Amino acid sequence: MLQKRAATWLTGFCPRYSVATHHRLSEPSNILVVCLIALFAVAPSAAHAAVGVTDWLNVHDYGDNIQAAIDATGTSSSRVVYVPAGTYEVSGPILFPNNKSIRLLGAGPGLSTLQWVSPPAGDYITIRFSGQVLENITVVGTGSGSGSGLVVDPTSAPSGVLAGCEVRGCTFNNILGWGIKALGNGTLLSNDCRVDRCALGGGGNGIKIGTGCTAWSLREVNVNGTTGPMLQLDSAAVIHVDRGLFGPSSAGTQPYIKITNTTNVLFTNCDIESDLSSQFFVSLNGGLNESIMLVDCGFRRDQPFARLIQCTGGANVGSLCVINPSVYLNVQHADSTRTDDIVVDAPSTASIMGGLLGDNSAFVPLRISGTATGVFLANYNDRVRLPKLSTAQRDQLKDRSFGDVVYNGDRLNHWDGARWREEVAFFPSGSTANAGPGGIDLPSLTTAGRDSIPATFKTPGAFIYNSTTGQLNYWNGSVWKAVTAR
Repeated sequence: MLQKRAATWLTGFCPRYSVATHHRLSEPSNILVVCLIALFAVAPSAAHAAVGVTDWLNVHDYGDNIQAAIDATGTSSSRVVYVPAGTYEVSGPILFPNNKSIRLLGAGPGLSTLQWVSPPAGDYITIRFSGQVLENITVVGTGSGSGSGLVVDPTSAPSGVLAGCEVRGCTFNNILGWGIKALGNGTLLSNDCRVDRCALGGGGNGIKIGTGCTAWSLREVNVNGTTGPMLQLDSAAVIHVDRGLFGPSSAGTQPYIKITNTTNVLFTNCDIESDLSSQFFVSLNGGLNESIMLVDCGFRRDQPFARLIQCTGGANVGSLCVINPSVYLNVQHADSTRTDDIVVDAPSTASIMGGLLGDNSAFVPLRISGTATGVFLANYNDRVRLPKLSTAQRDQLKDRSFGDVVYNGDRLNHWDGARWREEVAFFPSGSTANAGPGGIDLPSLTTAGRDSIPATFKTPGAFIYNSTTGQLNYWNGSVWKAVTAR
């Protein structure tokens, strides 16, 4: 039984050619060495899958023709096409089947390379059915043509929907289209997919997730050296990018991350790096972009005028939230003529919370500007900036809660649970200030607090309530006088 299992394992799993020479192996010792190398070179999941080696096809058995090995899965029970370590020349597009979940598996990250010798007629690799996986494959393009490295295409999938596809441990180089592109148009959809531990660069664009595509996870993606956007989200939803590294660009990519008409996007622990002078790290454009969050993300720039985040006037961003951003190598801090760092134009709203950090020795606060009124900043350069709202905008707020504070005109307003009340520095500005059924609320100060009022605020006739004496006091131009009963 052991001999039978060993023979099956050798036949189904081990390469028939040596990695270095491609010569046929003959010596048992060589077979053993190569098998052990192959076992430890593949990803842990691949080594585990070796138990079911009868489900694997080795491209060496098909003359190193990747497409032929993939096509052979249609007439067998095999669901894994194994590409041993080495470089394989490819001249045409590679199409996954449109009726079966398969996995194209390399020997390990960077070990199995598909090198195109001429531009394909279309895209380099296309996934066409739910649950298909591309893993541990390096795709090297020709540097010409317009094809994308990997396309997730639901056109021929049942009901026009793909789900559960994965790209793991892959590299895409020298491709002038998109490195990875998810197709969608609102009817044809690519949903619930994952890109994990992939690198893209040395070509045109990075990753694009198209119209209607939802629930995509991008984890530990490294995109750099592109000439176009590194990540583009077009009318997508529920996108999570974790520990992504974007940049630097090779040719003035602007912006690095472009978001249009997209909702529920979360960036966590990402780093965006620029060495060029006119970048938008994150740009939100067009239509409604709802619930965009950047949490614990770092921005690194060593040239002036690189803007961190821009929400254009037509973007209509609802709930842009930036929490604990960090800025490194920030030469722009010392440039008094620079553009603003974060721009939020109306009708967008934004919350920026946590310290904005920098590692340069001469720290100058970041600049945040724009025409948007609903911008809340907490612990921003050791202070808080409140949303500035007109009276009409304030009165339209639907989720008022006791203690809410807004900046209305040149006054602070707070919600007392029943109505908006006006806060004043020391005195009401007119007889109607904070007027209500109970009368006019005057500032309540102790005697010491009253006496510390600056002279510029003490005008004849000004009243306060002295909480020390329990009396009304007024300023007669020289001294405070108590109002006494007659």
